[in-house]
Amino acid sequence: MVVRPTRTSDQPTGEPTGCGSGCTTVQLYTYPTNTTTTVLVDRAAQSVRAVTSLPDSQPEIPEHLAKLAVAIARATPEVQQQLQMVPPAEMATMEATKTALGGTSCDRSRHLCVAPVFRWGERALWAVTDLVDLAVVGVQWTDLAASSGRRVTETSVQNAVVAKAL
Repeated sequence: MVVRPTRTSDQPTGEPTGCGSGCTTVQLYTYPTNTTTTVLVDRAAQSVRAVTSLPDSQPEIPEHLAKLAVAIARATPEVQQQLQMVPPAEMATMEATKTALGGTSCDRSRHLCVAPVFRWGERALWAVTDLVDLAVVGVQWTDLAASSGRRVTETSVQNAVVAKAL
């Protein structure tokens, strides 16, 4: 998923890695088990300094997966129907925003899910996209903060879905 220079936050708490700023962080995601494994590699010594596995967690989304989520959302009939067209790719924002949606495979982060957001006038359509099943699992409209006076966040979208279900 990600290969980048190691940040301080990548290093296991209380465990010195011994390679200072010369480490590279490699994040792997295992789709079937929904596990993120982070490996700290000392390039100079050509050795692994630390391995951390986190079940039920997802890594940062690389750009190619964000673009895939937008492509899936754009091709989904429900998104096209809601927007009354095939949305242009540049209409999507926040395509790498990880999200969850109650009652779906994305609920409680059981799958790797993101929400491309399509701006439409004073509203925004969130297309919650499951990158394990490669499908949109739900859409949700929100008012934009400028017109509604409230901030649009992942939590506010989730709360709206929960309130609607009650």
